[in-house]
Amino acid sequence: MGLVLIPGAGARANLTILTEAAGHVLYEDGHRLVFVNRGTGWTFWLRFVLGLVTFIVGANGVAQLVLGSMGKGFVLAGVILLFVAGLGGAGFVAVHSWVKTQAKRPLTDFPPVVVIDRQTHWLLGPGGEQLAPLNTVVFSPEFQFTSSAPALAACWPGGKRIVHRGGAMGLSGIGGAQDALRARGLRA
Repeated sequence: MGLVLIPGAGARANLTILTEAAGHVLYEDGHRLVFVNRGTGWTFWLRFVLGLVTFIVGANGVAQLVLGSMGKGFVLAGVILLFVAGLGGAGFVAVHSWVKTQAKRPLTDFPPVVVIDRQTHWLLGPGGEQLAPLNTVVFSPEFQFTSSAPALAACWPGGKRIVHRGGAMGLSGIGGAQDALRARGLRA
């Protein structure tokens, strides 16, 4: 992804985004690798459903208006369907705009899921607490029963945390995060 200047990040303005999928970001900040979640992963399905409903209901509304103008359909039903399609479209636009707003926020506005401190060789939690020494941590794919999206977990003796998720329906995966971790000498 490359070097990104992030407004409002203060002294840490030059962060490098290594990979991003479904609102989950891995970025590099000097000796630290930071996983954050923008909180937008759930919107994929909502936008999909709103778009689909808008299209189907809108097409049926247009069909009813056309048939109604020829005396074979119900004009009122067509108007009602187009109104419902308009509501679905407005919902889609609102959710999509919110996702775009989240994407423009500085990454440092989001709390970290975990931080990999390569200087101290520790995996740190969101509050800076030490979770495990890096030499005991393995990053591995994780199956999720409740999602079609792949996940990447940081595993260590006595603990595990999901640190990155791919996109729904296999549109984007966790491979970018695994590759970035491997390229920096971590076990993934």
